[in-house]
Amino acid sequence: MNQTFYNGLSGLMSRQHTIDVLGNNVANISTVGFKRSNTPSFSTHFSSALANSSNGPVESQKGHGSKVAAITTDISQGSFQPTARDFDIAIDGIGWFGVKDRNDELLFTRNGSLTFDKNRNLVDGNGNIVTGKMVGNITTELGAIDPNTGNAREISKLSPAVATMQRGGINEQGNIFLPKEMIIPAEPTKNVFLGGNLGIIESKLEFNEATQQVERQITDVERKFSIEVISEADNKNILDIVFTPQKPQPELGTIWNINASIKDPNNNIIDTQTGSVSFDQFGGLISSELPDVDNEGIPITVNMGQGFSGLISNVGKDIEPEISKDGIAAGNLSSYTFNDKGQILATFDTGRYSLVAQVAIYQFANDAGLEKIGSNHFRTTSNSGQALFFNSGDLGARIRSNTLENSNVDLARALSELIVAQRSFDASSKSVTTGDALIQNALQMGAR
Repeated sequence: MNQTFYNGLSGLMSRQHTIDVLGNNVANISTVGFKRSNTPSFSTHFSSALANSSNGPVESQKGHGSKVAAITTDISQGSFQPTARDFDIAIDGIGWFGVKDRNDELLFTRNGSLTFDKNRNLVDGNGNIVTGKMVGNITTELGAIDPNTGNAREISKLSPAVATMQRGGINEQGNIFLPKEMIIPAEPTKNVFLGGNLGIIESKLEFNEATQQVERQITDVERKFSIEVISEADNKNILDIVFTPQKPQPELGTIWNINASIKDPNNNIIDTQTGSVSFDQFGGLISSELPDVDNEGIPITVNMGQGFSGLISNVGKDIEPEISKDGIAAGNLSSYTFNDKGQILATFDTGRYSLVAQVAIYQFANDAGLEKIGSNHFRTTSNSGQALFFNSGDLGARIRSNTLENSNVDLARALSELIVAQRSFDASSKSVTTGDALIQNALQMGAR
Protein backbone atom coordinates (compact mmCIF):
# COMPACT_ATOMS: atom_id res chain seq x y z
CA MET A 1 0.00 0.00 0.00
CA ASN A 2 2.90 2.35 0.66
CA GLN A 3 3.86 2.03 -3.01
CA THR A 4 0.54 3.61 -3.92
CA PHE A 5 1.71 6.82 -2.21
CA TYR A 6 4.98 6.87 -4.11
CA ASN A 7 3.33 6.10 -7.44
CA GLY A 8 0.83 8.88 -6.89
CA LEU A 9 3.56 11.24 -5.69
CA SER A 10 5.72 10.58 -8.78
CA GLY A 11 2.67 11.23 -10.93
CA LEU A 12 2.04 14.51 -9.11
CA MET A 13 5.64 15.57 -9.58
CA SER A 14 5.59 14.62 -13.27
CA ARG A 15 2.37 16.53 -13.89
CA GLN A 16 3.72 19.47 -11.92
CA HIS A 17 6.65 19.62 -14.37
CA THR A 18 4.11 19.60 -17.20
CA ILE A 19 2.14 22.44 -15.64
CA ASP A 20 5.35 24.41 -15.06
CA VAL A 21 6.41 24.00 -18.69
CA LEU A 22 3.00 24.89 -20.09
CA GLY A 23 2.65 27.82 -17.70
CA ASN A 24 6.01 29.15 -18.87
CA ASN A 25 4.82 28.89 -22.48
CA VAL A 26 1.68 30.88 -21.67
CA ALA A 27 3.70 33.47 -19.74
CA ASN A 28 5.88 34.05 -22.82
CA ILE A 29 3.04 34.37 -25.32
CA SER A 30 4.23 37.94 -26.11
CA THR A 31 8.00 37.40 -25.80
CA VAL A 32 9.72 38.27 -29.09
CA GLY A 33 11.46 35.28 -30.67
CA PHE A 34 10.43 32.90 -27.86
CA LYS A 35 10.50 29.17 -28.68
CA ARG A 36 7.96 27.10 -26.76
CA SER A 37 8.80 23.93 -24.87
CA ASN A 38 6.90 20.86 -25.94
CA THR A 39 4.82 18.95 -23.42
CA PRO A 40 7.27 16.78 -21.43
CA SER A 41 7.54 13.13 -22.29
CA PHE A 42 7.64 10.61 -19.43
CA SER A 43 9.02 7.19 -18.63
CA THR A 44 8.64 4.72 -15.76
CA HIS A 45 11.10 4.90 -12.89
CA PHE A 46 11.63 1.15 -12.79
CA SER A 47 9.67 -2.10 -12.50
CA SER A 48 9.96 -5.00 -10.07
CA ALA A 49 9.33 -8.55 -11.19
CA LEU A 50 6.65 -10.60 -9.46
CA ALA A 51 7.31 -13.60 -11.66
CA ASN A 52 9.33 -14.37 -14.77
CA SER A 53 8.84 -16.58 -17.77
CA SER A 54 10.71 -19.44 -16.16
CA ASN A 55 7.91 -19.74 -13.61
CA GLY A 56 5.02 -18.84 -15.85
CA PRO A 57 3.92 -17.97 -19.41
CA VAL A 58 4.47 -14.23 -19.09
CA GLU A 59 6.64 -11.72 -17.29
CA SER A 60 4.81 -10.34 -14.27
CA GLN A 61 6.10 -6.87 -13.34
CA LYS A 62 4.88 -4.02 -11.20
CA GLY A 63 5.71 -0.39 -12.08
CA HIS A 64 7.01 2.14 -9.59
CA GLY A 65 5.83 5.52 -10.81
CA SER A 66 6.84 7.92 -13.62
CA LYS A 67 9.51 10.53 -14.25
CA VAL A 68 10.18 13.22 -16.83
CA ALA A 69 12.16 11.73 -19.73
CA ALA A 70 12.65 14.84 -21.90
CA ILE A 71 11.46 18.41 -22.40
CA THR A 72 12.19 19.36 -26.00
CA THR A 73 12.12 22.79 -27.64
CA ASP A 74 9.83 23.59 -30.54
CA ILE A 75 11.97 25.65 -32.94
CA SER A 76 9.25 26.24 -35.51
CA GLN A 77 8.82 29.70 -37.04
CA GLY A 78 6.75 32.24 -35.16
CA SER A 79 4.45 34.72 -36.90
CA PHE A 80 5.76 38.14 -37.99
CA GLN A 81 4.80 41.51 -36.56
CA PRO A 82 5.51 44.69 -38.60
CA THR A 83 7.05 47.55 -36.62
CA ALA A 84 8.12 51.14 -37.25
CA ARG A 85 11.70 50.68 -35.97
CA ASP A 86 14.55 50.44 -38.46
CA PHE A 87 16.49 48.17 -36.12
CA ASP A 88 13.75 45.59 -35.65
CA ILE A 89 14.63 42.58 -37.80
CA ALA A 90 13.42 38.99 -37.98
CA ILE A 91 14.81 35.76 -39.40
CA ASP A 92 12.49 34.19 -41.96
CA GLY A 93 13.81 30.63 -42.06
CA ILE A 94 16.40 28.71 -40.08
CA GLY A 95 19.18 30.37 -38.14
CA TRP A 96 20.01 32.45 -35.08
CA PHE A 97 21.42 35.87 -34.30
CA GLY A 98 24.70 35.71 -32.39
CA VAL A 99 25.40 37.98 -29.41
CA LYS A 100 28.35 38.23 -27.03
CA ASP A 101 27.69 38.78 -23.33
CA ARG A 102 29.91 40.68 -20.89
CA ASN A 103 32.06 37.54 -20.48
CA ASP A 104 32.59 37.43 -24.26
CA GLU A 105 30.60 34.19 -24.51
CA LEU A 106 28.77 33.74 -27.81
CA LEU A 107 25.04 33.22 -27.24
CA PHE A 108 22.20 32.82 -29.70
CA THR A 109 18.71 34.30 -29.96
CA ARG A 110 15.82 34.86 -32.35
CA ASN A 111 14.96 38.21 -30.78
CA GLY A 112 15.83 40.83 -33.42
CA SER A 113 14.83 43.93 -31.44
CA LEU A 114 18.19 45.70 -31.63
CA THR A 115 19.52 48.97 -30.29
CA PHE A 116 22.88 50.64 -29.46
CA ASP A 117 25.17 50.87 -26.48
CA LYS A 118 27.07 54.03 -25.48
CA ASN A 119 29.85 53.21 -27.97
CA ARG A 120 27.36 52.84 -30.83
CA ASN A 121 27.84 49.07 -31.02
CA LEU A 122 24.74 47.22 -32.16
CA VAL A 123 23.31 45.32 -29.16
CA ASP A 124 20.22 43.35 -28.17
CA GLY A 125 17.78 44.41 -25.46
CA ASN A 126 20.03 42.94 -22.75
CA GLY A 127 23.10 44.90 -23.86
CA ASN A 128 24.79 41.90 -25.48
CA ILE A 129 26.81 42.88 -28.56
CA VAL A 130 25.41 41.64 -31.86
CA THR A 131 28.00 39.90 -34.02
CA GLY A 132 28.56 40.46 -37.72
CA LYS A 133 31.07 41.61 -40.32
CA MET A 134 32.01 45.22 -41.06
CA VAL A 135 32.90 46.28 -44.60
CA GLY A 136 35.76 48.34 -43.18
CA ASN A 137 34.90 51.56 -45.02
CA ILE A 138 34.16 53.66 -41.91
CA THR A 139 37.00 55.68 -40.41
CA THR A 140 37.01 58.05 -37.45
CA GLU A 141 39.25 61.09 -37.15
CA LEU A 142 39.51 64.12 -34.87
CA GLY A 143 37.94 67.35 -36.03
CA ALA A 144 37.37 70.80 -34.54
CA ILE A 145 37.27 71.47 -30.81
CA ASP A 146 33.86 71.04 -29.23
CA PRO A 147 33.24 74.21 -27.17
CA ASN A 148 31.01 72.27 -24.76
CA THR A 149 33.66 69.70 -23.82
CA GLY A 150 36.92 71.34 -24.84
CA ASN A 151 37.86 68.16 -26.69
CA ALA A 152 38.25 67.55 -30.39
CA ARG A 153 35.12 66.13 -31.94
CA GLU A 154 35.28 62.72 -33.55
CA ILE A 155 34.18 62.72 -37.18
CA SER A 156 33.16 59.47 -38.86
CA LYS A 157 33.64 59.22 -42.61
CA LEU A 158 32.61 56.57 -45.09
CA SER A 159 34.85 55.82 -48.05
CA PRO A 160 34.59 54.19 -50.46
CA ALA A 161 30.94 53.49 -51.16
CA VAL A 162 30.46 49.79 -51.91
CA ALA A 163 27.54 47.80 -53.31
CA THR A 164 28.60 44.22 -52.45
CA MET A 165 30.35 42.51 -49.56
CA GLN A 166 31.35 39.07 -48.31
CA ARG A 167 30.18 37.94 -44.88
CA GLY A 168 33.42 36.02 -44.18
CA GLY A 169 33.85 33.03 -41.89
CA ILE A 170 32.67 32.48 -38.33
CA ASN A 171 36.02 33.56 -36.88
CA GLU A 172 35.80 36.88 -38.75
CA GLN A 173 32.62 38.01 -37.02
CA GLY A 174 32.93 40.86 -34.51
CA ASN A 175 31.21 44.00 -33.26
CA ILE A 176 29.01 46.09 -35.56
CA PHE A 177 29.81 49.77 -35.07
CA LEU A 178 27.36 52.25 -36.61
CA PRO A 179 28.11 55.95 -35.96
CA LYS A 180 25.17 58.20 -35.17
CA GLU A 181 26.65 60.94 -37.37
CA MET A 182 28.71 60.25 -40.47
CA ILE A 183 29.64 61.99 -43.70
CA ILE A 184 30.51 60.62 -47.08
CA PRO A 185 33.24 62.71 -48.77
CA ALA A 186 32.62 64.49 -52.04
CA GLU A 187 33.29 62.78 -55.35
CA PRO A 188 34.96 65.59 -57.32
CA THR A 189 33.85 66.46 -60.83
CA LYS A 190 36.15 64.97 -63.44
CA ASN A 191 34.04 65.04 -66.61
CA VAL A 192 31.71 67.60 -68.18
CA PHE A 193 29.63 66.95 -71.31
CA LEU A 194 28.41 69.66 -73.71
CA GLY A 195 25.63 69.30 -76.25
CA GLY A 196 23.29 71.48 -78.25
CA ASN A 197 23.48 73.81 -81.26
CA LEU A 198 25.82 76.79 -81.28
CA GLY A 199 24.01 78.05 -84.39
CA ILE A 200 25.71 79.70 -87.36
CA ILE A 201 28.34 82.41 -87.37
CA GLU A 202 26.77 85.46 -89.00
CA SER A 203 28.81 87.63 -91.32
CA LYS A 204 28.38 90.49 -93.78
CA LEU A 205 30.31 91.88 -96.74
CA GLU A 206 32.00 95.23 -96.22
CA PHE A 207 34.34 97.30 -98.41
CA ASN A 208 37.82 97.63 -96.90
CA GLU A 209 39.19 101.11 -97.71
CA ALA A 210 42.72 100.03 -96.95
CA THR A 211 42.77 97.07 -99.29
CA GLN A 212 40.18 98.43 -101.70
CA GLN A 213 38.44 95.03 -101.54
CA VAL A 214 35.11 93.68 -100.40
CA GLU A 215 35.74 91.46 -97.39
CA ARG A 216 33.64 89.15 -95.24
CA GLN A 217 33.28 90.56 -91.72
CA ILE A 218 32.44 88.17 -88.81
CA THR A 219 29.74 89.36 -86.42
CA ASP A 220 30.82 89.36 -82.81
CA VAL A 221 28.71 86.86 -80.85
CA GLU A 222 29.25 84.45 -77.99
CA ARG A 223 27.65 81.30 -76.64
CA LYS A 224 28.04 80.57 -72.94
CA PHE A 225 27.60 77.41 -70.84
CA SER A 226 27.84 77.39 -67.05
CA ILE A 227 27.65 74.57 -64.50
CA GLU A 228 28.48 74.00 -60.86
CA VAL A 229 31.38 71.60 -60.32
CA ILE A 230 32.48 69.87 -57.11
CA SER A 231 36.06 70.03 -55.85
CA GLU A 232 37.73 67.34 -53.77
CA ALA A 233 37.33 69.61 -50.73
CA ASP A 234 33.56 69.75 -51.44
CA ASN A 235 33.74 73.34 -52.69
CA LYS A 236 31.06 74.21 -55.20
CA ASN A 237 32.82 76.12 -57.96
CA ILE A 238 31.50 77.40 -61.28
CA LEU A 239 32.77 76.28 -64.68
CA ASP A 240 32.10 78.84 -67.45
CA ILE A 241 32.68 77.80 -71.08
CA VAL A 242 32.43 80.63 -73.63
CA PHE A 243 32.43 80.13 -77.42
CA THR A 244 33.31 83.00 -79.77
CA PRO A 245 33.78 82.92 -83.60
CA GLN A 246 37.34 82.61 -84.82
CA LYS A 247 38.49 85.28 -87.24
CA PRO A 248 38.84 84.73 -90.12
CA GLN A 249 36.55 81.77 -90.78
CA PRO A 250 37.41 78.97 -93.25
CA GLU A 251 35.66 78.78 -96.63
CA LEU A 252 33.78 75.65 -95.54
CA GLY A 253 32.57 74.93 -92.04
CA THR A 254 33.02 77.02 -88.91
CA ILE A 255 35.54 77.34 -86.11
CA TRP A 256 34.75 78.59 -82.63
CA ASN A 257 37.29 79.67 -80.05
CA ILE A 258 36.80 78.35 -76.52
CA ASN A 259 37.57 79.99 -73.19
CA ALA A 260 36.97 77.74 -70.17
CA SER A 261 37.46 79.05 -66.65
CA ILE A 262 36.68 77.86 -63.14
CA LYS A 263 35.78 80.36 -60.43
CA ASP A 264 35.26 79.88 -56.71
CA PRO A 265 32.08 81.11 -54.96
CA ASN A 266 33.79 84.51 -54.45
CA ASN A 267 34.33 84.83 -58.19
CA ASN A 268 38.09 84.31 -57.96
CA ILE A 269 39.50 82.53 -61.00
CA ILE A 270 41.05 79.15 -60.17
CA ASP A 271 42.13 78.18 -63.69
CA THR A 272 41.56 79.20 -67.32
CA GLN A 273 42.17 77.18 -70.48
CA THR A 274 41.64 78.10 -74.13
CA GLY A 275 41.07 76.03 -77.24
CA SER A 276 38.93 75.70 -80.34
CA VAL A 277 36.30 73.48 -81.91
CA SER A 278 35.79 72.87 -85.64
CA PHE A 279 32.61 71.95 -87.52
CA ASP A 280 32.12 70.85 -91.13
CA GLN A 281 29.89 72.64 -93.65
CA PHE A 282 26.88 70.68 -92.35
CA GLY A 283 27.48 71.60 -88.71
CA GLY A 284 28.92 68.26 -87.54
CA LEU A 285 31.78 68.39 -85.06
CA ILE A 286 35.13 67.55 -86.63
CA SER A 287 37.53 68.16 -83.77
CA SER A 288 37.82 69.88 -80.41
CA GLU A 289 40.96 71.04 -78.69
CA LEU A 290 40.64 72.12 -75.08
CA PRO A 291 43.10 71.18 -72.32
CA ASP A 292 41.74 69.85 -69.03
CA VAL A 293 40.68 72.60 -66.66
CA ASP A 294 42.12 72.42 -63.14
CA ASN A 295 39.57 72.35 -60.32
CA GLU A 296 41.63 72.73 -57.14
CA GLY A 297 43.99 69.97 -58.17
CA ILE A 298 41.48 67.75 -59.98
CA PRO A 299 41.53 68.05 -63.81
CA ILE A 300 38.15 68.31 -65.54
CA THR A 301 37.83 66.95 -69.08
CA VAL A 302 35.25 68.69 -71.29
CA ASN A 303 33.66 66.28 -73.77
CA MET A 304 31.76 67.81 -76.72
CA GLY A 305 30.89 64.56 -78.48
CA GLN A 306 31.55 63.87 -82.14
CA GLY A 307 29.74 64.26 -85.45
CA PHE A 308 26.14 65.16 -84.72
CA SER A 309 26.18 63.52 -81.30
CA GLY A 310 26.90 66.30 -78.87
CA LEU A 311 27.75 69.85 -79.92
CA ILE A 312 26.81 71.04 -83.44
CA SER A 313 26.86 74.33 -85.34
CA ASN A 314 24.36 74.81 -88.17
CA VAL A 315 21.15 76.57 -89.21
CA GLY A 316 18.98 73.59 -88.45
CA LYS A 317 16.38 73.32 -85.75
CA ASP A 318 17.55 74.71 -82.45
CA ILE A 319 18.73 72.02 -80.06
CA GLU A 320 18.32 72.75 -76.38
CA PRO A 321 21.75 73.45 -74.89
CA GLU A 322 22.86 70.58 -72.68
CA ILE A 323 25.56 70.53 -70.06
CA SER A 324 26.06 67.78 -67.53
CA LYS A 325 28.78 66.60 -65.16
CA ASP A 326 29.73 63.85 -62.79
CA GLY A 327 30.76 64.27 -59.17
CA ILE A 328 28.61 64.44 -56.05
CA ALA A 329 28.81 66.76 -53.08
CA ALA A 330 29.62 65.42 -49.62
CA GLY A 331 26.61 64.11 -47.74
CA ASN A 332 25.44 63.56 -44.17
CA LEU A 333 24.05 60.28 -42.87
CA SER A 334 20.26 60.04 -43.14
CA SER A 335 19.50 56.51 -41.97
CA TYR A 336 20.49 52.87 -41.74
CA THR A 337 18.42 50.12 -43.31
CA PHE A 338 18.62 46.33 -43.64
CA ASN A 339 18.22 44.36 -46.84
CA ASP A 340 16.98 40.75 -47.02
CA LYS A 341 20.54 39.43 -46.70
CA GLY A 342 21.00 41.05 -43.31
CA GLN A 343 23.31 43.66 -44.78
CA ILE A 344 23.18 47.17 -43.34
CA LEU A 345 23.07 50.09 -45.77
CA ALA A 346 23.93 53.67 -44.84
CA THR A 347 21.92 56.24 -46.81
CA PHE A 348 23.00 59.89 -47.13
CA ASP A 349 21.07 63.08 -47.80
CA THR A 350 22.62 63.38 -51.26
CA GLY A 351 20.98 60.12 -52.33
CA ARG A 352 24.16 58.07 -52.13
CA TYR A 353 24.26 54.83 -50.17
CA SER A 354 26.74 52.14 -49.26
CA LEU A 355 26.90 48.80 -47.48
CA VAL A 356 28.64 49.09 -44.12
CA ALA A 357 28.06 45.76 -42.31
CA GLN A 358 26.24 42.43 -42.26
CA VAL A 359 24.59 40.72 -39.30
CA ALA A 360 25.80 37.14 -38.77
CA ILE A 361 23.22 34.34 -39.00
CA TYR A 362 24.31 31.03 -37.45
CA GLN A 363 23.01 27.52 -38.06
CA PHE A 364 23.32 24.27 -36.09
CA ALA A 365 23.21 20.57 -36.89
CA ASN A 366 20.54 20.18 -34.19
CA ASP A 367 18.79 23.40 -33.16
CA ALA A 368 16.65 21.55 -30.61
CA GLY A 369 19.85 20.63 -28.75
CA LEU A 370 20.57 24.24 -27.77
CA GLU A 371 20.38 25.01 -24.06
CA LYS A 372 18.01 27.69 -22.79
CA ILE A 373 19.79 29.98 -20.33
CA GLY A 374 17.16 32.66 -19.78
CA SER A 375 16.47 36.10 -21.28
CA ASN A 376 15.52 34.31 -24.50
CA HIS A 377 19.15 33.26 -25.08
CA PHE A 378 20.58 29.87 -25.95
CA ARG A 379 24.06 28.34 -25.78
CA THR A 380 25.62 25.46 -27.64
CA THR A 381 25.79 21.94 -26.21
CA SER A 382 27.24 18.65 -27.37
CA ASN A 383 23.75 17.84 -28.69
CA SER A 384 23.43 20.99 -30.79
CA GLY A 385 26.95 20.93 -32.21
CA GLN A 386 29.00 24.06 -32.82
CA ALA A 387 27.66 27.05 -34.74
CA LEU A 388 28.29 26.98 -38.47
CA PHE A 389 27.76 28.93 -41.69
CA PHE A 390 26.49 27.34 -44.87
CA ASN A 391 29.47 26.72 -47.18
CA SER A 392 27.59 28.11 -50.17
CA GLY A 393 27.62 31.56 -48.62
CA ASP A 394 23.82 31.50 -48.49
CA LEU A 395 22.37 32.73 -45.19
CA GLY A 396 19.86 29.89 -45.15
CA ALA A 397 17.20 32.47 -44.34
CA ARG A 398 15.74 35.78 -45.40
CA ILE A 399 15.98 38.82 -43.13
CA ARG A 400 12.83 40.89 -42.72
CA SER A 401 13.40 44.54 -41.84
CA ASN A 402 11.00 46.58 -39.66
CA THR A 403 9.66 43.25 -38.42
CA LEU A 404 9.83 41.11 -35.28
CA GLU A 405 9.21 37.39 -34.91
CA ASN A 406 6.48 36.65 -32.40
CA SER A 407 6.53 33.80 -29.89
CA ASN A 408 5.60 30.46 -31.50
CA VAL A 409 3.26 29.63 -28.59
CA ASP A 410 -0.28 28.79 -29.74
CA LEU A 411 -2.37 30.07 -26.84
CA ALA A 412 -5.43 27.90 -27.58
CA ARG A 413 -3.26 24.79 -27.72
CA ALA A 414 -1.29 25.74 -24.62
CA LEU A 415 -4.44 26.31 -22.56
CA SER A 416 -5.92 23.01 -23.75
CA GLU A 417 -2.73 21.17 -22.78
CA LEU A 418 -2.79 22.94 -19.42
CA ILE A 419 -6.31 21.68 -18.71
CA VAL A 420 -5.28 18.11 -19.58
CA ALA A 421 -2.22 18.41 -17.30
CA GLN A 422 -4.45 19.68 -14.49
CA ARG A 423 -6.79 16.71 -14.85
CA SER A 424 -3.80 14.33 -14.85
CA PHE A 425 -2.54 16.03 -11.70
CA ASP A 426 -5.96 15.54 -10.08
CA ALA A 427 -5.95 11.88 -11.10
CA SER A 428 -2.49 11.32 -9.58
CA SER A 429 -3.64 12.99 -6.37
CA LYS A 430 -6.47 10.46 -6.30
CA SER A 431 -3.90 7.68 -6.02
CA VAL A 432 -2.52 9.33 -2.91
CA THR A 433 -5.92 9.72 -1.27
CA THR A 434 -6.80 6.13 -2.20
CA GLY A 435 -3.59 4.86 -0.59
CA ASP A 436 -4.36 6.95 2.47
CA ALA A 437 -7.83 5.40 2.73
CA LEU A 438 -6.38 1.90 2.46
CA ILE A 439 -3.88 2.55 5.27
CA GLN A 440 -6.61 3.99 7.43
CA ASN A 441 -8.67 0.85 6.91
CA ALA A 442 -5.68 -1.31 7.76
CA LEU A 443 -5.05 0.65 10.96
CA GLN A 444 -8.68 0.35 11.95
CA MET A 445 -8.53 -3.43 11.37
CA GLY A 446 -5.49 -3.66 13.65
CA ALA A 447 -7.19 -1.61 16.35
CA ARG A 448 -10.07 -4.11 16.52
